[in-house]
Amino acid sequence: MVYKVRSLITLTTDFGTSDEYAGVMKGVILSKNPEAKIIDITHEIEPFNVEQAAIVIERAYKYFPRNTVHIAVVDPGVGGKRKEIIVYAQGHFFVGPDNGIFSFPLKESKDVMVWEIERERLGIKEISSTFHGRDIFAPSAAILGLGNHPSEIGHPTREFVIIKELFPVERGEDIVGRVIYFDRFGNAVTNIPNSSVEEGVLEVMGRLLKFFNCYEEGEGVFAIKGSGGFVEISSKMEDVRKLLKIEKGCKVICQKRKR
Repeated sequence: MVYKVRSLITLTTDFGTSDEYAGVMKGVILSKNPEAKIIDITHEIEPFNVEQAAIVIERAYKYFPRNTVHIAVVDPGVGGKRKEIIVYAQGHFFVGPDNGIFSFPLKESKDVMVWEIERERLGIKEISSTFHGRDIFAPSAAILGLGNHPSEIGHPTREFVIIKELFPVERGEDIVGRVIYFDRFGNAVTNIPNSSVEEGVLEVMGRLLKFFNCYEEGEGVFAIKGSGGFVEISSKMEDVRKLLKIEKGCKVICQKRKR
C-alpha cells in the first residue's frame, strides 16, 4: 500500500442525476479535501441492483491510476445491520457498503485488505439512516484521499460479503452464467468473462447465438466479447430484451469453453 495523498476519487451510484444526492456527496468530499478530483463513473445503476454495480466497478476501476479511491453506493440495506467497509485490492481503495458490491476485487485479489469503518471516528455529529453515501462513505473517501491510512477510521476485518452468484460455474466443458443487466444500447451484459471464451456458441432461452468479433459483422442477435471484459448478447441498433424476451437473471450457457 502506498502512503501518499490520493486525490482522485470516483463515484458509482444508483442515485441518478435528477435529485441532489450525487452533488451533495461531492460537496462533502470537497469540504474535507478541497484538492480532490472527483470522477463520475455513473449514477445510472438500476436502483438497488448491487450486481450491476459490482460488474460496472470491475469493468471501470482498472482504467484509473493506482491508489484511486472508488466510492460505490448501491445500498438497499442502508440503515440495517450491514457494515460499512474500506477495501484495498489490486492497488486501489474501495469504499462502500458490505453487501457484495466489491465482490470482484475481494475475490480476485491476492493482496486484499479490509477495514470496517468506525462511524464515531469520522467526526460526523449526526448520521442519517437513509443517506450513508453523504454521512459515511463520502467523508471516509475524503479522509483517505488526504493520505490517511484506513486504520485511522476503521479496524481490520476478515468478514465481508462476496456474492457467489456473480461468478459463473463450470458444467463439463461449458460455463454457465447469467444476464446481470442491460446497457443503454440494449445489450445484455453477462457475468461470463471474455477470457473464458475462445470459440463456440452462447445458449440463451434454448437459442444458440454465434460469436462475432464486432457489431458490423454481427447478424441478427449474436454474442460478442464486450469491451468491459464480459460476454454480451447484442443486436445491431436493437434492444435484445425485446427481441429475445429475456430479463435480468436469465441463464446463459457458453458452450465449448476455452480451457
